[in-house]
Amino acid sequence: MTVSIVIVGAGFCGTMTAIWLLSDQTAKPLSIALVDDSYSVSRGIAYRSDEEGWLLNAPARTLSVERDNGNGFVDYCRLRGRPAEPDDFLPRAWYGDYLAHLLKQAVENPGKHQFSQHDGYAVALKPVEDGRTKVHLHTGVEISADHVVLATGHSDGRRSITVAATGGASLDQRFLANPWDAVKLRTVPDDSHFFMCGSGLTALDVVYALHRRSEKLRFTLMSRRGLLPQHHCQSPPRLQPEARRSLLDQLTAGPRHCITVVRKVIAEHRARGGDWREVIDSLRPAVPQIWSNWSEADRRAFVRHIAPYWDTHRHRQPASTAALVASLRTSGRLSLMGGRIETISEHGDGLLLAIRPRAATGSRVVHASYFVNCTGVGMAPAHRATASDRESHADCIYRPIARACDSLFDQLRRDGIAKFDWAGLCVDESYRVVRVSSCTNPSLFYIGPALRRRFWEATAVPELLMHIERMTEIIMRQVSAH
Repeated sequence: MTVSIVIVGAGFCGTMTAIWLLSDQTAKPLSIALVDDSYSVSRGIAYRSDEEGWLLNAPARTLSVERDNGNGFVDYCRLRGRPAEPDDFLPRAWYGDYLAHLLKQAVENPGKHQFSQHDGYAVALKPVEDGRTKVHLHTGVEISADHVVLATGHSDGRRSITVAATGGASLDQRFLANPWDAVKLRTVPDDSHFFMCGSGLTALDVVYALHRRSEKLRFTLMSRRGLLPQHHCQSPPRLQPEARRSLLDQLTAGPRHCITVVRKVIAEHRARGGDWREVIDSLRPAVPQIWSNWSEADRRAFVRHIAPYWDTHRHRQPASTAALVASLRTSGRLSLMGGRIETISEHGDGLLLAIRPRAATGSRVVHASYFVNCTGVGMAPAHRATASDRESHADCIYRPIARACDSLFDQLRRDGIAKFDWAGLCVDESYRVVRVSSCTNPSLFYIGPALRRRFWEATAVPELLMHIERMTEIIMRQVSAH
């Protein structure tokens, strides 16, 4: 008997889920359907285009996904005549090519399994009487599934966005909701001033893409705290195993205690000639356990007060990007500020923004040509916020899932199939989506950045691979018992 599995989304998580399911020849035959627009397969948002020369935000040695080859990505590049060293920050498009190559290999050698690819996106999941699920695509196609994996990834911001501070006025002509829209970014005047909401890796990508267009372009990056990502250091000194074990053994209490311990260990490591990056990276495997040990109050406190600082140290930029940003700041072309937007209005051929700087009592006015949404995963909650949710809106750690899937997740919430709270989509420890009734969907799984609610670290390749491996093992056990 063939068991059918539909994977909704074909970026990194969807692609790797398909590859690992196809590679398991020990269970019953599978019929695997991968659903996404053809342009996104194996690339998602992150690895689509090389037109801007965007680089990966991690060294190549950390990005191999093959179980039997820890240097697989570098080897793939070298075999195709692309210069690559383990510590290099390589073009993102090359990584998309690598994932597409691995998927092609798996599809061409499926063993007893079957594979199909559907060009489109899911708009609804409907349970049917026999316990299966109907996956409805926007094209009208319906696919029956014994199991469904939601791998919808990050939002790309491609929506018509209305900024609340405008009083409801649409700013679509001046509001670049999708920072990856390189074609649109190319059409702006050379002397434009870009105001970017967000100062993380997304904002730096936009700066990297635009700065060469004209020496007159200016950039203002604003986030609540005005923090920039730290930069990578090539092969930092390793934290000794004993020190790593000692560090992890001490991280048993709440966020405040954990930060005190981490700072102490960093100071000791630096005194021995080490680097803080190795301490932070040593924490990565333990983060899910630390997060699960915290109470909801602890998690809220961490998200509100500590997470921005953690993220800038944990999710770092290449040293070459950091050098570019430093040069632009020195020349006066790039400025950084912490604060929040009070109002936005059209003004002549641009925008007028009233900004409340962090810790200031008054506002300041900023004139900009364009407003760029660089907030990463979206600007509005993925569920219908209650009054208490709105009071803690700044705490939200996962927001909408992509225009192509907005209607899908709205339908799942509306029909009680998926539950959302202040932290996002509710998923249990087995990656099953939790219903509004708080029981789980036995055959509906989620993999991707919304796992941050359950495990916190769920956006980088090593962590996602770990989650994908665990989830596929759970699915295959369930298939064997089917």
